[in-house]
Order: sequence, then C-alpha cells, then structure tokens
Amino acid sequence: MLIAVAALQIAVLLAVVALFLRRSGPAQSDARLAQLPEQLSRLIAEEARRSREDSSASAAALRNEVIGSVATLGQGLKEDLRSFREDNTASAAALRNDVEQKMRTISHDFSAFKGETAQKHSALEGSLHRGLIALMESNTAHQDKLRGSVEERLTKLNEANAAKLEEMRVTVDEKLHATLHDRLTTSFGAVTDQLNKVHAGLGEMSKLSEGVDGLSRIFTNVKSRGGFAEVQLGMLLRQMLAPGQYIENASVRDNSLERVEFAIRLPGPKDDAAQCMWLPIDSKFPTED
Repeated sequence: MLIAVAALQIAVLLAVVALFLRRSGPAQSDARLAQLPEQLSRLIAEEARRSREDSSASAAALRNEVIGSVATLGQGLKEDLRSFREDNTASAAALRNDVEQKMRTISHDFSAFKGETAQKHSALEGSLHRGLIALMESNTAHQDKLRGSVEERLTKLNEANAAKLEEMRVTVDEKLHATLHDRLTTSFGAVTDQLNKVHAGLGEMSKLSEGVDGLSRIFTNVKSRGGFAEVQLGMLLRQMLAPGQYIENASVRDNSLERVEFAIRLPGPKDDAAQCMWLPIDSKFPTED
C-alpha cells in the first residue's frame, strides 16, 4: 500500500513538472531540462527514502498494534473460555438435576399409570367374564327353545308327510287299479282280435296249401314245367329288351337242327348286322332248387 502511495506521489510530481515546463518559455526550458534529470533523481531518491522510513515506521506500529491486539484477544478469549466453561459446568449440573427430577417424576407417573392400568384390566376382565357367562346362558336358553321349536315342527311335518303319503298311496292304488283294468281289458280284446285273425289266416293258409299241392302236381310233369318256364322267360325279355334285340326259337349253329327257345343279339366286331353275335338262352324250371 505504501509503495502505491509513493508511485502516486511521483506521478503527481511528474505531472506538475510537465505543466511548469509547458508554461515557461523555450529559453528557460533548455536550462531547466538539463537540470531536470538530476532533480528528479534526487526527488525520487528522497521520496523513496521517506517512503521506506514511513513504511518501516508504519510496519513497526502495525506490528505493535497487531501484537497488542492479539494479546488482548488472547486474554479476552481466555476470559471468555473460562466464563464459558463455568457456565457450561453450571448448566450441565442444572440440566442433570432437572433430568433426574424429570426421571423421578416419570417413574412415579409410570408406576401410578401401571397400577391404574392393572386395576382397569382386572375390572375389564371381570366384566368380560360376567358378560361371557351371561351370553353363554342366553345362548343355551335360546338353543333349547330353538331345539324344542324345531322338534315340534319336525313332528308336525312328519305327521303331514305321513298323511300325504297315505293319501298319495290310496290315489296311486286307485289309479293303478283302474289303469290296469283298462289296459288288461284292451289287451285281452286285442289278443282276441289277433286270435280271430290268426284263425282266419290259418283257414286261408289251408286253402293256399291246397292250391300249392295242386301247383306241385302240375309241376310234376317235365313238359308242363318247361312250358311254364318258357312263358316266364319270354315275359321277362319282352319287358327288358326291344323286339329286334332277341329272337324266339332260334338256330344258333349253321347246318344244325338244334334250336333254343330264345337268343339275344350282341354287337359284332364291326357293328354289322350280318356279323352280329347271338347269346342262346334255354329256359328250365328246376323244382329241386
């Protein structure tokens, strides 16, 4: 800080010299300019010396002041620490006493609360026990009453059910008897009708057996059987084929007198009528089969 003040003073001095030289004439400026560096050197040296002395004095004064302040502060701190220590000791003792007093009060209050809670618990337990006994007695009486009511209702229900069952049994017996009588009457009537129909059918069967016997006597002759078979075969062919698709009393071999009763025309190799093929059919009526 002192160096800055000295530099400021030198700058101010230089500014003053510059102003002084500007105001003076040219003749005077040359002589003064020649002496100016020496004067400035002396001034700067003087000012530096003065500044060093001032700085030494100020530093010494500041050192003494700081030492005094530190000593005063240390003494004050010692006094404050001693006072704080004493205050802390007193406060700790007071706090300890207060805490011990509070603990004794809390212990006493807790003992009182514990005794009161035990009394209330005992009273509540007795009241609950009495309430449970009364509830059990009330439930027992209610159950007995409910049991009696249920038994009475069950007895009435059984009697009513027995009466209803007896009535239903009588009704069912009557209906079964009437239904069985009607069905038996209807069944016997139907059986009688069926027996009459069977008797009539037996009469017709006897007549049919007589006809079958007559037919068997007819079929005993081989020629009669052959004629009957030929007639039946002709009827079948006329129903199934056109007139040009078969011939009657056909000769199927050249230069032969063998003839068959029917021959069916089949297509030849080139679908020519002159070269067609014939399928001979002879009719039989084998009674053995």
